[in-house]
Amino acid sequence: MSLFVITERLSDALAMGDSIPPQRLHGLLKRIVQKLTTKEKNFSATEEEQLQDLFDMALQDLRSFLNASAYIFQQATFYGCSPSKLKVQLGETNLSPEQVEVFVTTWETYGPAVLKQMRDCPFGPKSLQQVDWEYRHTLASGTSSHGGDAKCLLEFSLQDVDSGNNSFFNAEFTRDELYDFFVKLETIQSQLDMMSS
Repeated sequence: MSLFVITERLSDALAMGDSIPPQRLHGLLKRIVQKLTTKEKNFSATEEEQLQDLFDMALQDLRSFLNASAYIFQQATFYGCSPSKLKVQLGETNLSPEQVEVFVTTWETYGPAVLKQMRDCPFGPKSLQQVDWEYRHTLASGTSSHGGDAKCLLEFSLQDVDSGNNSFFNAEFTRDELYDFFVKLETIQSQLDMMSS
């Protein structure tokens, strides 16, 4: 399994960081890894300008290097990559051995916390908080010849991940619809079980 495809563009972007000393590179990469679980930018425009002056790089080159570095860590997060696997993958790029070691050390130090946060983070914009249900059965009436209709009403309480606001979603099922719904839930559960094993 390859974490990323080594394209010319990725290689060029990583090569732009050759002038960054390993001690300073560690600080940059630490910041990138720690921002993986947030919606914030890795660096503000002011910080980018300061880094540009510090490393004597063109702003576009600096941004390319930072984006390539973020991409590498995003892929490592997505695949739950070990530091040794990351080292092998980065060894195939044009990064110097010292830079590869800084990437690996940074991932080894801060990667486990990022992976834990990602596992604990809700997957969608809303998370299910509670399910309430009600069974309804209509008895036969003078206009109907059969014994009545059975229905189940499910009320899903959802919480918005960003705002924390609750909303409710109601669904009414006949017996057959409820059975089909549960079969689909079982299928989803078995797929999730296969992914986590």
